[in-house]
Amino acid sequence: MIRQFLAEFFGDLDKKQSVIWMDEEGLRPPQQFDLSPRRIVWIAAASVLLLVTLVFCFIAFTPIREVIPGYGTTEIRQRAVRNAVRLSQLEDSLEVQTAYIAQLRTLMTGGQIDTSTANVEFTAIVDEAADEPPVASAPSSDLQLGLDETVLPVPTVVGDASGVGRKYFEGVDLVAVPPVEGFVTRPLDSRIEHYGVDIAVPEGTLIRSMADGYVVFADWTHEGGYALAIQHAKGYLSVYKHNQRLLKRAGDRVRAQEPIARSGNTGEVTTGPHLHFELWQNGLAQDPRRYIVEW
Repeated sequence: MIRQFLAEFFGDLDKKQSVIWMDEEGLRPPQQFDLSPRRIVWIAAASVLLLVTLVFCFIAFTPIREVIPGYGTTEIRQRAVRNAVRLSQLEDSLEVQTAYIAQLRTLMTGGQIDTSTANVEFTAIVDEAADEPPVASAPSSDLQLGLDETVLPVPTVVGDASGVGRKYFEGVDLVAVPPVEGFVTRPLDSRIEHYGVDIAVPEGTLIRSMADGYVVFADWTHEGGYALAIQHAKGYLSVYKHNQRLLKRAGDRVRAQEPIARSGNTGEVTTGPHLHFELWQNGLAQDPRRYIVEW
């Protein structure tokens, strides 16, 4: 019935149709309406378009859009951008850390390291509270460890009334005391690839950190036996080899003069109980005697 009516009514859109409205019970007189099918079609299409526009604006410009699954809030989108930036920075940092650890292992096993890549560079850390992802900061020339970067004061050298000792330490930004009390039996000699000093001490003597820092290596090496390396501020790295026992693990923070190992005679390249002590800065071997005030 309804289908037949619609077919008759919309059969010719340009022909006006008369619709008679009658009450089923016959209590009201019939009413006649002249309608244009084409106009009704245009009114229906405009109504649907208006309804769709209103629904779109309601969803797009009101908070109700946040309850739609898969739409996502502004905060979620900003967090996704920050996470993408953070992931990129972590990948770069991991690559740098891997290269740095490889250099440390080469150094600990007595090999040559590439000084052209000794300096470690880091980018800025993404602030989770920031609305926009930050721009990476300028790279630093030193490995940043969260240590106090203040230059240590030069201690007074006993018996140095002429000031020669103080002049000797001019320009040195790391001044410390020996890691162990003993006799230096062999100095640094880069010509024979001896990049440190040998200190003769009895086995079991406590070895102490020369300055504040973080343990970046603590393990067995073929040539150096039980070895330990500590990263300090200003790009300094101190290395302690041929130990009998290690008292710290990689990742530990140590303070100046804190016990880190016990001396020994371990490793293939050793000439008796002693400590082989090295000091490096940005990948370059330094003479520890220039930084130790009591030798």
